[in-house]
Amino acid sequence: MMGKWHAYYASQAGALEGVGLVAIVDGRVAGSAIGYLVDASPPLGVVYYVAVREEFRGLMLGRILILSLEEVLDSARLYVATMQSGNKRSIRTFKSLCYKIYTWRELEEADEDLAEYIYRSTCSYEDDIVAVKGVLEEAKPSRGALEKARGIWEETCYKPWLLWRRRRAI
Repeated sequence: MMGKWHAYYASQAGALEGVGLVAIVDGRVAGSAIGYLVDASPPLGVVYYVAVREEFRGLMLGRILILSLEEVLDSARLYVATMQSGNKRSIRTFKSLCYKIYTWRELEEADEDLAEYIYRSTCSYEDDIVAVKGVLEEAKPSRGALEKARGIWEETCYKPWLLWRRRRAI
């Protein structure tokens, strides 16, 4: 249900002690979701990937998968998901679950450290908006949280991207 590059990052959620969920309808895989908890202060629940096969869309499976991830990652203070602003279906889904949609600029204006914490914790390369559930004003990241997010970025996001880029150049 996802391309090779996205599949790689989805597999990295396991390294982050993530969770994968699968929705089965009539014995067939209808959708999946991957998320992980950044166990820092504040704890951040990352909804990394949600996909529903086209023939199963409209059954609210995306909502069910997101709510299920929230339940599993229940110690999170904030839940976040990043996406592209053109993904209207995802935006509608997250809004229906009480997520607020921000641009990266809006997040940076609200709290630069929090924006960096979310950006680095989510491997947000191409995404230009963030869905956030929780109270931003109560989520000031600690120095340790920023360091943890920078470590996630370095090991899980940036180094693999550099390797991929070098292989393409050869």
